[in-house]
Amino acid sequence: MQPPAISAKSVTKYFPKSGRMGWRALLAGLPRDERFVAVDDVSLVVGRGEVVGVLGRNGAGKSTLLRLMAGIYGADKGAIALSGDVAGLFELGGFGNGQLTGREFARRYLQFFGVRKSQWPDTLQDIHEFSELGNYFDEKILTYSAGMGARLYFATATAIPHEIYLIDEILSVGDEHFQTKSWARMRERLAGGASGLLVTHDWSAVIKLCRASLVLQSGRVVLEGRSDTVVAGYLDLPKAKGDSARLVVDPTLRMSGTSGGALSIGFGVELLQSRPVEVAVSIEALQLGVGWEPLILTEFAPVAALPGRYRAELVVEQLPMAPGDYLVSLFLSTPPDPVTGAREVLDARGWTYGDGITLRVDGESGSGLAPFAIQWSQNLP
Repeated sequence: MQPPAISAKSVTKYFPKSGRMGWRALLAGLPRDERFVAVDDVSLVVGRGEVVGVLGRNGAGKSTLLRLMAGIYGADKGAIALSGDVAGLFELGGFGNGQLTGREFARRYLQFFGVRKSQWPDTLQDIHEFSELGNYFDEKILTYSAGMGARLYFATATAIPHEIYLIDEILSVGDEHFQTKSWARMRERLAGGASGLLVTHDWSAVIKLCRASLVLQSGRVVLEGRSDTVVAGYLDLPKAKGDSARLVVDPTLRMSGTSGGALSIGFGVELLQSRPVEVAVSIEALQLGVGWEPLILTEFAPVAALPGRYRAELVVEQLPMAPGDYLVSLFLSTPPDPVTGAREVLDARGWTYGDGITLRVDGESGSGLAPFAIQWSQNLP
């Protein structure tokens, strides 16, 4: 069995509160009252082909953790192991200084990673075009704006495939056009089997790239697990009260099916007041660089209008998805307002709230292209 791409065990990093460190501290370590704990006993594992997200507010320790992984900082406690060549997408790095031109910087990068010189012309052309620096590519970096420097580094660090990417907010560089290009390139690299660690305060970036994530607060991990659950906890989104109608679903429910086979999604609905309610279901897949994309999204179907317990069942006669992991979301609402068309959400389960239902689809690779039909049934009390 191959080792994980990234592993960290009980990693801790101190910095001196005064910003200075004397010889005594270097030899004996910082006294407890003179040190600031930037990363505190953090453990994580990133499997091969996976991207793990690290969320946190400013000052939470995210960037310090990433630089520990990259070897820029040494850990005061714990152990870090990386298996594969690494690209750190967070700063211009140690390949030169502001006196270099963009082209010279790119050449140093390619030389450092052992790219054959026969590949340099095409790779440099790719970096030049992707960075959109124009004539500035042959000007000194000290003349660049911060955004231009970041574009240069992103274009350079992603021009050649790496096995591990350490990403720190770099995907927010530039305007919407350049961000779209950046996401597309990262999707291509990660879809090719690369692994990564993404640190950010942008929860939408985590949803787009990461199945699993964690939240740092004051250097410690305060929440970890499936990304939809972690993001919901990070945002602390208000959930429908369910005081007039609610879904009745086992919180530990996991579903399974076979590609091309039938799938039944059954759940309870409890009405506490007399009012008409309707339900809908979506089945979603995590698309790299996009987020959770609905593959099946039903119309709302009526359940009942009088108090009581009901059972709703959705039957997909031929499951159209290829083998893999998916998420089932459930929605309970009033019918649309006849004037505005708006619905009142009464209850829901999904990635937005961190409680979507996991669906595991088995079968042969390449299956899941069959046409499908769905039908609703509702059982009265």
